[in-house]
Amino acid sequence: MFGPIGFPELLLIFAVALLVFGPNKLPEFAKNLGKFVREFKSTVDDARSTIEREIDQADISKDFRELDRDLQQDLAPEPSTKPSQPQDQEPVPDPYKEVQPQPEPPPPESHGQENR
Repeated sequence: MFGPIGFPELLLIFAVALLVFGPNKLPEFAKNLGKFVREFKSTVDDARSTIEREIDQADISKDFRELDRDLQQDLAPEPSTKPSQPQDQEPVPDPYKEVQPQPEPPPPESHGQENR
Protein backbone atom coordinates (compact mmCIF):
# COMPACT_ATOMS: atom_id res chain seq x y z
CA MET A 1 0.00 0.00 0.00
CA PHE A 2 2.73 2.45 0.94
CA GLY A 3 6.04 2.45 -0.83
CA PRO A 4 9.39 3.49 0.54
CA ILE A 5 9.54 7.00 1.96
CA GLY A 6 11.76 9.24 -0.15
CA PHE A 7 13.23 12.69 0.44
CA PRO A 8 10.14 14.66 -0.69
CA GLU A 9 7.92 12.71 1.71
CA LEU A 10 10.35 13.28 4.61
CA LEU A 11 10.42 17.00 3.83
CA LEU A 12 6.61 17.11 3.91
CA ILE A 13 6.48 15.24 7.24
CA PHE A 14 9.09 17.62 8.72
CA ALA A 15 7.11 20.69 7.54
CA VAL A 16 3.86 19.35 9.07
CA ALA A 17 5.63 18.52 12.34
CA LEU A 18 7.17 22.02 12.42
CA LEU A 19 3.73 23.57 11.98
CA VAL A 20 2.08 21.34 14.59
CA PHE A 21 4.73 21.44 17.33
CA GLY A 22 6.47 24.74 16.61
CA PRO A 23 10.21 25.42 16.46
CA ASN A 24 10.65 25.30 20.27
CA LYS A 25 9.05 21.88 20.90
CA LEU A 26 10.27 20.13 17.74
CA PRO A 27 13.75 19.14 19.12
CA GLU A 28 12.14 17.68 22.27
CA PHE A 29 9.61 15.79 20.14
CA ALA A 30 12.38 14.40 17.90
CA LYS A 31 14.36 13.30 20.98
CA ASN A 32 11.34 11.48 22.43
CA LEU A 33 10.56 9.93 19.05
CA GLY A 34 14.15 8.67 18.81
CA LYS A 35 13.90 7.10 22.30
CA PHE A 36 10.61 5.45 21.36
CA VAL A 37 12.03 4.01 18.12
CA ARG A 38 15.14 2.75 19.95
CA GLU A 39 13.06 1.05 22.69
CA PHE A 40 10.66 -0.42 20.14
CA LYS A 41 13.55 -1.84 18.09
CA SER A 42 15.12 -3.32 21.24
CA THR A 43 11.81 -4.93 22.22
CA VAL A 44 11.33 -6.39 18.74
CA ASP A 45 14.89 -7.79 18.76
CA ASP A 46 14.34 -9.38 22.20
CA ALA A 47 11.06 -10.93 21.07
CA ARG A 48 12.68 -12.24 17.88
CA SER A 49 15.59 -13.81 19.79
CA THR A 50 13.18 -15.39 22.31
CA ILE A 51 11.05 -16.87 19.53
CA GLU A 52 14.13 -18.19 17.70
CA ARG A 53 15.45 -19.74 20.93
CA GLU A 54 12.08 -21.43 21.60
CA ILE A 55 11.97 -22.78 18.05
CA ASP A 56 15.52 -24.13 18.40
CA GLN A 57 14.60 -25.81 21.70
CA ALA A 58 11.50 -27.33 20.10
CA ASP A 59 13.63 -28.64 17.23
CA ILE A 60 16.16 -30.09 19.68
CA SER A 61 13.44 -31.82 21.72
CA LYS A 62 11.92 -33.15 18.48
CA ASP A 63 15.33 -34.53 17.52
CA PHE A 64 15.66 -36.18 20.94
CA ARG A 65 12.22 -37.79 20.60
CA GLU A 66 13.18 -39.13 17.15
CA LEU A 67 16.47 -40.49 18.54
CA ASP A 68 14.63 -42.15 21.42
CA ARG A 69 12.14 -43.76 19.03
CA ASP A 70 14.96 -44.98 16.79
CA LEU A 71 16.83 -46.43 19.77
CA GLN A 72 13.70 -48.19 21.00
CA GLN A 73 13.22 -49.71 17.54
CA ASP A 74 16.87 -50.77 17.37
CA LEU A 75 16.81 -52.33 20.84
CA ALA A 76 13.48 -54.14 20.41
CA PRO A 77 13.84 -57.82 19.50
CA GLU A 78 12.95 -58.63 15.96
CA PRO A 79 10.27 -61.30 15.31
CA SER A 80 12.70 -63.43 13.27
CA THR A 81 15.05 -63.80 16.25
CA LYS A 82 12.34 -65.40 18.42
CA PRO A 83 13.63 -68.72 19.78
CA SER A 84 11.79 -71.72 18.41
CA GLN A 85 10.26 -74.36 20.69
CA PRO A 86 11.86 -77.76 20.82
CA GLN A 87 9.98 -80.41 18.86
CA ASP A 88 9.46 -82.74 21.85
CA GLN A 89 7.42 -80.20 23.86
CA GLU A 90 3.77 -79.43 23.39
CA PRO A 91 2.97 -75.86 22.44
CA VAL A 92 1.95 -73.66 25.33
CA PRO A 93 -1.71 -72.68 25.03
CA ASP A 94 -2.40 -69.00 24.56
CA PRO A 95 -4.22 -67.77 27.71
CA TYR A 96 -5.82 -64.94 25.73
CA LYS A 97 -7.24 -67.16 23.03
CA GLU A 98 -11.00 -67.49 23.12
CA VAL A 99 -12.05 -70.89 24.46
CA GLN A 100 -14.81 -72.71 22.59
CA PRO A 101 -17.51 -74.12 24.91
CA GLN A 102 -17.65 -77.90 25.02
CA PRO A 103 -21.04 -79.61 24.73
CA GLU A 104 -22.37 -80.91 28.03
CA PRO A 105 -22.50 -84.69 28.42
CA PRO A 106 -25.99 -86.20 28.56
CA PRO A 107 -27.37 -86.84 32.05
CA PRO A 108 -26.93 -90.38 33.37
CA GLU A 109 -29.86 -92.64 32.61
CA SER A 110 -31.81 -94.14 35.46
CA HIS A 111 -32.18 -97.89 35.31
CA GLY A 112 -35.73 -98.31 36.29
CA GLN A 113 -35.52 -96.43 39.56
CA GLU A 114 -37.71 -93.45 40.03
CA ASN A 115 -37.48 -90.85 42.71
CA ARG A 116 -40.65 -90.66 44.75
